[in-house]
Amino acid sequence: MLVSKLKEKWLTKDGKTVDLEKQARILRFLQRITPIITFLLFFAGTIWILVLPHEKYNKGTYISENALLPGQANVEYGYNDIRTAEDYVQKLIGIQDKDSETRAQFIHEEFRQSGFVSAIQRFDMDTIGHNTKGTNIFAIHKAPRSDGKEALILSASWISRTGEFNTNGIAALLSLAKLFKRNVYWAKDIILLITDQGKVGTQAWLNAYHGIDEKDEISAIVMPRSGAIQGVINLDFPGTQDYETLGIFFEGVNGQLPNLDLINTIVAVAERINPPISVTLHDDASYPFANHKYGTYFRSLFYMLQSMKYLVFGHPSSDAGLYLRYRIDAVTIYGIVGSTHLNNLFGFGRIGRLPDPAICKLVLKMRSNLDPGTIVSSCPSMHV
Repeated sequence: MLVSKLKEKWLTKDGKTVDLEKQARILRFLQRITPIITFLLFFAGTIWILVLPHEKYNKGTYISENALLPGQANVEYGYNDIRTAEDYVQKLIGIQDKDSETRAQFIHEEFRQSGFVSAIQRFDMDTIGHNTKGTNIFAIHKAPRSDGKEALILSASWISRTGEFNTNGIAALLSLAKLFKRNVYWAKDIILLITDQGKVGTQAWLNAYHGIDEKDEISAIVMPRSGAIQGVINLDFPGTQDYETLGIFFEGVNGQLPNLDLINTIVAVAERINPPISVTLHDDASYPFANHKYGTYFRSLFYMLQSMKYLVFGHPSSDAGLYLRYRIDAVTIYGIVGSTHLNNLFGFGRIGRLPDPAICKLVLKMRSNLDPGTIVSSCPSMHV
């Protein structure tokens, strides 16, 4: 009796009997048209993706933060800094083939002589299939006007993405370290980091800095640290030669992306350097259909598909991509060797002039975010 009453209740709606046969017909109709709807939605999505690279549907390089004024910072990186970087190249060539401990001790002494708080991190990490050991070295520049709550990172790895030694990248970092030390206008701490074993070393340092227990000699308690990391610029300039194009890698783990202003700031600074630096995404200095009538569209489409490839695979495109999982904006700037435009090659004279104003403007952005009503420059207000 109870079952019959429940069945009668389920078969009625608002006092009316539900037509089960009619519902079945509607359901069968929806099942028949579902593949068609799926195909139409897929087709519409594909068309929309192909429309996005068109110049009318993207803004290109632009700055959305009023506090960021690329090109308005005085570049302090000069002739003496270039000579310093070139001297470091010769020193690095002599020790880069040695073991990790010897290399770390050399960098450690250089940081100490420059007046930095420096430390060595020896790590032992279990990765997929094998165990990796290495030695990271980092220094912290305690800015005189800093409250110690926020910091930026300038980093480089011993090994470039090409498999070569990142000689020019580390030499540029060491020369910039001396520049940071002698200038007193910094309002945020700057961490100088040189990692071993590529992405494994970067991950080991991040684990230790954020207190994640791993098998390393610097625990979360005793590890020297600054404040919360807000931005990272990773230098990857393999070898000792000059470069034709500047590549930018920005994809993180599982499709994470940094704040667009960080990328646009670097692009804007590169374009304002005299002479300007040619900039591309990733390491593709050339692309198909460059001389085509619609070459601009195909170039944008090519770069978009390349970025989608990294996002789909879920792996970081560079060491900088590992920072994004900690909500830290990070990019890698990479020197691309070429022979197409030999009259536009660039070396330390322009490599050093990229991170200097970029970090300067990131400091300015961090300050303006804390106090939107006032924008107080932490950098000399002149042009690049």
